[in-house]
Amino acid sequence: MDKLFLETMTWTEVKQAMAHGVDAVLIPLGAMEQHGPHLPIFTDTWLGYALCGRIAGKVGNMLVAPPVYPGRSDHHMAFAGTITLTNETFKAVVKDYCWSLAEHGFGNLVLICTHGGNQKSADEVLVEIRSGLDASVYCVDGKTAREISRGVNEQLGLDQAKCGQHSGLTETSMLLATCPELVRMDWAVEGWVGEYGPDFGAQLAEKGMAAISASGILGDPRSSTARTGEDILELRSQGYARFIRGLLGRTGEMQASGGDLPVRRRQGRKILMEEMTSREIGEAISAGWDTVCVLMGSIEQHGPHLPVGTDTMLGYERGLRLAERLGNALVAPVIRPGLSRHHMAFPGTITLRPETFTSLVLEFCLALAQHGFERIVLMPTHGGNYGATAQVFPIIREALPDVVVVMLGREESRAVHRTLQPKLGLDPKRAGVHSGLVETSMMLVHHSDLVNLDEAKEGWVGDFDDEAASLLESGGTHALSALGVLGDPRGSNAELGEQYLELWTGLYAQVVRGQFQQVLVSP
Repeated sequence: MDKLFLETMTWTEVKQAMAHGVDAVLIPLGAMEQHGPHLPIFTDTWLGYALCGRIAGKVGNMLVAPPVYPGRSDHHMAFAGTITLTNETFKAVVKDYCWSLAEHGFGNLVLICTHGGNQKSADEVLVEIRSGLDASVYCVDGKTAREISRGVNEQLGLDQAKCGQHSGLTETSMLLATCPELVRMDWAVEGWVGEYGPDFGAQLAEKGMAAISASGILGDPRSSTARTGEDILELRSQGYARFIRGLLGRTGEMQASGGDLPVRRRQGRKILMEEMTSREIGEAISAGWDTVCVLMGSIEQHGPHLPVGTDTMLGYERGLRLAERLGNALVAPVIRPGLSRHHMAFPGTITLRPETFTSLVLEFCLALAQHGFERIVLMPTHGGNYGATAQVFPIIREALPDVVVVMLGREESRAVHRTLQPKLGLDPKRAGVHSGLVETSMMLVHHSDLVNLDEAKEGWVGDFDDEAASLLESGGTHALSALGVLGDPRGSNAELGEQYLELWTGLYAQVVRGQFQQVLVSP
């Protein structure tokens, strides 16, 4: 099988994979939290990809879902950049992931915690999920995970105390093997090094990481190497694959798998929070970087030519450009999945319930405000998210009276598109509102390797008026287009995509500045 990562696949590729026997999905449960002064806050999420891709390849007939994040990271909130969810919201997200994948017909779902703080919640929600789904749902238990980790360390002759449980030798080595440009080894220091007694987890949860380790490190990362990281990843993936094959009743030879990872846009300038260390985020806030852009994407079908992660990928591109234009602004990890119930007829779509989505957005913003951000920009990059974002917007404002919170809503989006399309000589019907000429052209700017123009076909090309919107809402996207395309992507090109992104950024920056000013002068 060529592709393992769901978010890089088109809905037709997901459908084809299922037709060829793929019946299982591995769901990493990650985090966005501090990892010492030397590792980025997306360490647990990125290592979820790095490890789970290898595991899925070895298990066979298995895909990897986009990692669930944020996770349960209350004990890291003393460190800048950490984003945490409540137990109930985290479990609701996991439930919605599993419900979506089961509805598409995946018969085996496997949860794996790539952040230890998620294990208790995962064990709790597993019981709830199993009682309501027509699919087999499993979770790699904490005891098994610890045994695999300790066994690999022993096999490689590594000092268990230095390996640690958080940001130590093992995690740092794995990042050096997969994402070396984001590791600050010059900032790596010895953290808390000791024995983990039976009450250690409870003490960590009660006191918080900062009370145990001022650096946020459990272990000693200073002797980490990429070679060690590669060995750890390979041996851990073998151990997990054997365990999961046992859960699924898979027999025969275990397949080999490489170390492929999904495409990630690497930034030269440090404004993307997930690629920054807690120290870098804290220093930025102290230096006056008081604004954070919170974008809300989706994991949903985008026709036979674009990946299901399109809205999230474009969320990053739009967020980075907007933040650079605003100045002194960082970009939070893009929230996804979104509200995509109308795309569920197409395999690969993952949707949240409205109440899950609004809780997720609220808790995201509460965590960011706690770290000292004074201005928050909310911006959906998937049309289905506008309504729920508008509902939670006043709740966020009320909860954060000392923070300037603004929202770029549906009307602002429509006004910008109405301005841009005539300026660029575009037919609104071909430009489309989903997977058409404009969206495809924007994807060609930074993610051309994930765009299959050979499969780009004309979709529904009509006036997207109130009647069409109502049909979309009631009957789903497939009621308008069997391809899942609203527009015509044929003729898409990166030059048009760059023009659109650049003009879009300028107009949105004007709107945001105007909203900031309006909030400041209002009584």
